Amino acid sequence: MFTFLSFLVFAGALAWSLHALWRPAPAEVHTSTRMNLAVYRDRLEELKQDLATGLIDEEQYQQARAEMARALLQDLRAEEEQQITASRRSRLSASLSAVVAVAALSIGLYSYLSDRIYLTEVPPATNTPEALEIARQVRSQLFLVQQDPGNAENWYLLGNGYIAMGRFDAALQAYERAMELSGESAKLLVSQAHALARLHGGNLEGRPAQLIRHALALEPENPAALTWAGMLGFQSGDFDQAMRYWRALLDQLEPGSDHYRQIEGLIAEAQLRKAGMVPRAPGEPAATPQHPAAVAGLTVQVDLAESVRAQASPGDSVFIFARASAGPRMPLAVVRKTVADLPLTLTLDDSMAMAPQLALSQFDEVMLVARVSKSGGVQAASGDLVGEIGPVSTQLTEPVRLVINKVVP
Repeated sequence: MFTFLSFLVFAGALAWSLHALWRPAPAEVHTSTRMNLAVYRDRLEELKQDLATGLIDEEQYQQARAEMARALLQDLRAEEEQQITASRRSRLSASLSAVVAVAALSIGLYSYLSDRIYLTEVPPATNTPEALEIARQVRSQLFLVQQDPGNAENWYLLGNGYIAMGRFDAALQAYERAMELSGESAKLLVSQAHALARLHGGNLEGRPAQLIRHALALEPENPAALTWAGMLGFQSGDFDQAMRYWRALLDQLEPGSDHYRQIEGLIAEAQLRKAGMVPRAPGEPAATPQHPAAVAGLTVQVDLAESVRAQASPGDSVFIFARASAGPRMPLAVVRKTVADLPLTLTLDDSMAMAPQLALSQFDEVMLVARVSKSGGVQAASGDLVGEIGPVSTQLTEPVRLVINKVVP
């Protein structure tokens, strides 16, 4: 749309310039022409006086007058040709200058309007309290982008916010803008693959797969690229490939950490699928519910116990997630809040899945966890505050109360 608008502006300016170049020049009497006419009139008056006084006869008068008129006509034609040539050159120069100026204006207009695509606030996909809260956080990030549109990291974080909102099309544009500013990186390539996959129901084949492979080629040890390369193999049924990438990722993680256990769980599930011990076929959409109640998700009431409240700050991040009670450790649904938001009630469902193959509706029972992260990181660390309850049936329709009441040693 903006490209077409800029093209119309440029085409219109070009047409106007060419019209100005080739249309007839307006008539203008120059100083030299006026002088020639004045000389001709004076000489004609002298001839008339000579004829009246008898210095010349009628024949001589007519002959001299004809010669004067012929000479005047030649002078006027020569001057006209010079004026036309000069006028054409002048108008050509002016037209070319106008075309160049309008082209520059069109490029600037396109650049400005292309940023407006991303800088326009995107409404949340749903109107739940959680979605509206995420939208509020995205507005804050959008403000930072508007203040400093040349900062690639701000665009990247804006894309992450749009992912959390479920606005994957806007996230993809933000990631592309970040890459325009900073160049290719595994982080941005994988992020684009994630957004594209979510736009197509979680399918990693096609363009997402190309982006993931390109990310690996750029940074073979990049954790995000290894994670998603494993997911690509898992989704396509190449469980050996999935396990190979995930084991390479384990070498970079701290043994015993949440992330480490999550990847261990994925490897274990890949081993089971390779052995044919998991009945669901590879690539089956994660959003297909196994239980009618799972469509609505699990409603969780989260609060902070008085015994640990003094150890939390209002700005501390709170991660609330569900994970399988038996199986992979990767969260099946996750939401990020702050201590200032507590107490709160929210619903965990398949739209919050971190991977299409691992969704809440695929499991009968889950563990519900809420953790206050002092560092803001997703991995548990000493000093974090945590609460956990489960196993909880995914068919449960009543709210589950989850209290954060322990300190991570």
